[in-house]
Amino acid sequence: MIASKTALLVWVLCLAWPLAVSTSNLPFKAPARQSTAFQKWSESLHDGSLDITCITYNTWGLPVRLAGHEQADRFTRMPDSLLALGADILCLQETFHPELRSRLIRALRSEYYMGSDYSCNSSWNGLIVKDCHGGLMTLSKYPVVSEQFFQYPYEKECSIIEKIGAKGFLFTTIDINGHKCNVINTHLYAGEDRQAENFRLLQIQYMMNILAGMPGFALYPTLFMGDINTTHPEISKVSDRFAPSLLYPVVISGLLGFTDTAPCLDNQLFTYDGKNNHYVNDPQNRQKLDYCFYRNTGNEAILKHQYSKVIFNDQSILSDHFGWKSVFSLERKNTEGTARLWANN
Repeated sequence: MIASKTALLVWVLCLAWPLAVSTSNLPFKAPARQSTAFQKWSESLHDGSLDITCITYNTWGLPVRLAGHEQADRFTRMPDSLLALGADILCLQETFHPELRSRLIRALRSEYYMGSDYSCNSSWNGLIVKDCHGGLMTLSKYPVVSEQFFQYPYEKECSIIEKIGAKGFLFTTIDINGHKCNVINTHLYAGEDRQAENFRLLQIQYMMNILAGMPGFALYPTLFMGDINTTHPEISKVSDRFAPSLLYPVVISGLLGFTDTAPCLDNQLFTYDGKNNHYVNDPQNRQKLDYCFYRNTGNEAILKHQYSKVIFNDQSILSDHFGWKSVFSLERKNTEGTARLWANN
């Protein structure tokens, strides 16, 4: 009976998945306390600089409780740990579980704008309760102008786990002192084999088709963050275990035109690390699955990468992934090159 219900559900979803699953033109919920971003902006007027700290983090908030995942402890500690980072932009993945999302919203709503109703729950086949945005949450200390969630279509060969997750990408536009910036938050298909990589390519192609119809993507600088689940070229060069990524060149080519914040790697930059993360079962499985890319346009405001590093890789391990932190400055083009955006405001 369950198998027949599953087949019926998959058939319906394949016929009727929406182009944009949820849309909001204004922030769903503004932070109760908005002084942090304003204070940073005020200070930038004084010293002529404003850095933007961005974090992507797979929270491992699966919608079911499994042995060894220690969800109760991790879900309790994670909100305050994220809040303590003081990031300007947070891109979270796998926030499927209602309890985790509830804790995150309560702890972070005083500091962050949320462009969608992340408290929204949906049900898979009447058996599993999960979120409505593919496990994604994007939070910003700067006002959210608009946000849309686009669910990836999937092939019948997709794993049941991926079908339950209903992954996609969030496209968020924020306003930083009158200058708009886009944020793409996504979680691509999981798996190391070539079929999984092909599914990821289909998801990126779908994303590209959507972005081509969005004027803001061509107008404003864009951050592209998330659990991309593809092998970094530096890893496939030295390991026969992982095949070269077909996806990575597409992201950094002219088709999308992004720049990686970590084009070169060392052994301190793994975000999925079986050697140093006790939640990963295979000590030989060491990869960088979590990325932050950026893209500039002809607009006067440009993103300039300052530095990046792995976070949550010490005593505060809260997921089977480590987090990735990138710091940018937003600068202005001029005839003499670039200058800090706020220096002459």
